[in-house]
Order: sequence, then C-alpha cells, then structure tokens
Amino acid sequence: MTYAIVDIVWAKSHGIEILPEMRTSVDQSKVILHEEMLSPFDDEDFPRYSFSDPEFINLLSSDEWTYPEGEEPSVNREYSRLLALDQLDQEATEKINTYGLTASEALKIKNRYPEWKVGIDVKTGERYRVDDTLWECIQGHTTQENWRPGASTASLWKVVDEEHAGTIDDPIPYVTPMELFNGKYYRQDGVTYKCTRDSGIPLVQDLSALVGLYVELV
Repeated sequence: MTYAIVDIVWAKSHGIEILPEMRTSVDQSKVILHEEMLSPFDDEDFPRYSFSDPEFINLLSSDEWTYPEGEEPSVNREYSRLLALDQLDQEATEKINTYGLTASEALKIKNRYPEWKVGIDVKTGERYRVDDTLWECIQGHTTQENWRPGASTASLWKVVDEEHAGTIDDPIPYVTPMELFNGKYYRQDGVTYKCTRDSGIPLVQDLSALVGLYVELV
C-alpha cells in the first residue's frame, strides 16, 4: 500500500476530513493519507512512500512524527478548520478573477475581490473593489493614482451591476460609466429610456442628456 504526506491545511481546504485515527505530525501541520484518497488530485505532487520503504519507516520514527511517551496524538479539529478557512480566504482573493463568475455571483461575494490599488497590472475582465463598489476592467493597464475607477476613467473601468434583461419590464439601472446597446431599456432617476444605437464606449452623461443622441424616452 502506498501512502502520501499532505499538508493538513491543504487537505481540509480540499474537503478531506482529518480523522482521529489518521497519523499526524506532532505539530499537526501534516497528515499521512492512503494514496487512493488523493486520486481526484492527481495533478498535485505529494511525497509518496510504500509501507515498507525504509525512508518512510525512519520518517515515522523521527521527532517530527513521534509523540513524547505517554502523550496520545490528537487533532484539534477547530484549529485545523480555522487554518483551512484562512487559506481558502487567501486563495479566493488571489484567484477569484480566474473563476469566471457572473456579475450576479460576483456581487454576492464582492468583499472577496481584491481592493484596487496603485501599481498593479490589471487585465480586461478582472474585477476590483473601490470602497463598496465593484469595478470591472475593460482595458488592460497598470494602475495609476489618476486612473482610479470612476466616471473619469470610463475607458478603463465599468461598474459591475446585477444582470438585467434590458426589457421594458426589466430595464437596466443606468450607473455611469456605462455602455449602451441598441434596443435595450435603461432606467435612471425613475425614468425609463430605450437605446436607439450602440454607444460603442461607456458614457458618463446622464440619460436625460443623451435623448436624441443614444436614447429616447419611453
């Protein structure tokens, strides 16, 4: 039988429950698992040993894996769970822009997104928080203080909003900067408008100022 040594935080964060009978290192940072438990994660590289492997036997006899005489090995489930949650939080913030979330999904967990700051390379489609607003990059760039997401950077950023059908019954709330699409309905300050032609770029003017140019009153 083959065994693998895995970081406990990694195991918990990937849904592997650490049971009392599992052999853990003294500091509870690692656990020994049967290799078949890791079959869904074949792309991961873990130290693997056969049961009779002299290196494995010596490892289990080392101070790292041998509890002092009279002490029973135990796993503090809450501690390992908190460590796993911390790792998941960090991973979510670091990788969330690769998850392909819809606008509605993103807004439900917008606090997971990283905060916008100066000096980072942002790619088209990535989302960042500014105060309580979630923004999506529409043109890749390196952030600068004078390119902070807002009405003045409509060529770089757009507000992430709930998904709406854009019909007369479900108009899209208009929040600048926003690109308009022909045939879609938009609503601002209690007034509904119908777009008469694509704007092609995000606009920063109120819809009332765009009547006859891009929209018509409904």
